[in-house]
Amino acid sequence: MRKTVTAFASIALACAFLTACGQETLDSRQLDENSGLAYKHGSTTPFTGTVEWANQIPDALQQYWTNAVGQTLSNNLATCKTQYKNGVMDGLATCSTSSGQKAFELTYQHEAYEGDSKLYNPNSGVLIREFHWSAGRLNGTAKIYTDDGKQLLQEVSWKDGAQNGRVRTWDVNGTPISDSIWSNGKIVSGKYAQNTGVAEYKDGQLDGPATWTLPNSQAMFAKGSYSAGQRVGTWDDWGQSIGNTVGPSGIASLTFEPALAGPGDEFLAKVSHLVSNWINGRVDGAVRGYDGNDHLVFSCHVKNGLLDGPFEYISPVYGKVLLTFQNGAQTSTVRTVLDPNATSL
Repeated sequence: MRKTVTAFASIALACAFLTACGQETLDSRQLDENSGLAYKHGSTTPFTGTVEWANQIPDALQQYWTNAVGQTLSNNLATCKTQYKNGVMDGLATCSTSSGQKAFELTYQHEAYEGDSKLYNPNSGVLIREFHWSAGRLNGTAKIYTDDGKQLLQEVSWKDGAQNGRVRTWDVNGTPISDSIWSNGKIVSGKYAQNTGVAEYKDGQLDGPATWTLPNSQAMFAKGSYSAGQRVGTWDDWGQSIGNTVGPSGIASLTFEPALAGPGDEFLAKVSHLVSNWINGRVDGAVRGYDGNDHLVFSCHVKNGLLDGPFEYISPVYGKVLLTFQNGAQTSTVRTVLDPNATSL
């Protein structure tokens, strides 16, 4: 009996020094690929075992890191190890630095991501990303931290690869930015932040204050409120020549006909800031346009989507000018010059 126990102990000890008992550890330079399968050089049998990558990151792991972190991982890592079964990645994959700091760990099952995945700052070894996978799809809670690992930036609930549940974000100081509820990949309610701004939702529609910015920038191009998915109240829109173009955020703004401006009247092209009133998704009420120096260069009124009432603007040729409209039609073809020396209203 004692001999039997000793024999089993010896086998267990031997296996402890291997990736798996009976499996081979292979230098990546001995690995060949053919038709999507990995082989040991000179073998016709798909490889099963562990591959070590010295100062090199396998393309699949590099792509995973880039997608998760947003930048590539330096190749000056000491070792990456990947497990294979029948020629495909299956099992634990890890990368670490020469000082022993983990870069990340990821598990494959039948070539699909499976289980917990953790990514670390390779310079410090602190945790910066956490994901959980099931059959290649995100499931459970995903977390993103600052590079020093001290502040949680994003916490997202996933189910079968779609955002499902609570989604929260914070800035680098820990101040909450957004908190929303999702179902099957669609936002249901709450405040949601993305790379184009922050907005509030209710019953799956934009509802409440919204601030839209240029992608991955703090430069605003629209600010206002929604009700049941429609613009309402006062909106500020910014942009080059916004006075005579379609407004941002995919919602049609007031469009001025080029015929409004006579020869030398390029005032609309100078407008970079538009302030307008909205009712149920359409411009209705006062509209004011400002140039890049915040000078008021035109003022008008819109009723039922049409120009209606006085339209004052600054012309580089005529100064302060008055036009009059009724139900979208100009009531007089003659412009009234109010002040030939004016540069703003």
